[in-house]
Amino acid sequence: MPTRAFVYLPKKAIFFWSLKVGTTSLRDWFAKLIIPAKNQDAELKAGRPIFSTPNVQIFPPLAEDLILNCGFKSCIIMRDPYKRAMSMYINKFVNSNGDWRTPDVVASCAARTLLKSEPNMSFKRFLETTSDSARNFTDNSHWWTQVNPKYAHLLDHTSKIDLPDLTTGIQEFCSVVDIKCPPMKTKFITPKVPPTLQGDLSEIGCTDLAIAQCIPEPHQLLTPATISLINDTYDIDFRALGYAKKSS
Repeated sequence: MPTRAFVYLPKKAIFFWSLKVGTTSLRDWFAKLIIPAKNQDAELKAGRPIFSTPNVQIFPPLAEDLILNCGFKSCIIMRDPYKRAMSMYINKFVNSNGDWRTPDVVASCAARTLLKSEPNMSFKRFLETTSDSARNFTDNSHWWTQVNPKYAHLLDHTSKIDLPDLTTGIQEFCSVVDIKCPPMKTKFITPKVPPTLQGDLSEIGCTDLAIAQCIPEPHQLLTPATISLINDTYDIDFRALGYAKKSS
């Protein structure tokens, strides 16, 4: 299972999540579920401090106990590993919610450390550089696998919601646990624009892509080399969540 979860104690419900899997949409939705309407704007502007409290955000050992011994029901928001890996790179290194990551723009916290050693990092180099930390749950949690092998057995007790079906999936889970479901709003969608560069872009640096204002198409990033890297790094996600691997 992921390393984090939100818990809604009144209905004994657990929502497992990973970064780069609709996290902001889920957080804002959950905030509206648990925070009185008159306090919601202030909470969101303050950076959602309620999510630091132990009655809201929990970790796998407690989630395991609540599910196996206390009758809690759970769901997991999950995402195709190829799409997630490409989203990590594009969103953190090339274009963030419409803003290009050119050299004069401060990179996000997630990308900053990597860019110090390699300012013009390509998608392939990104995958190579983050592979060990993704599997060992070290360094930045944006790159981690969605499933922690130690807690994969909890998936047998968990409803799976694929990210493209997030809105309807949350509604269906909420109906099972008797939660009145607030509307889900999608946040931080990468703009869909025709790429300005052609061909294989998997080894083109992020600065070069941003300067060219180019958001690559999937086929421009998914080459035999990058597919093999994703297959190896996120193997547990493919196996545990049921996504099919591409042939490299």
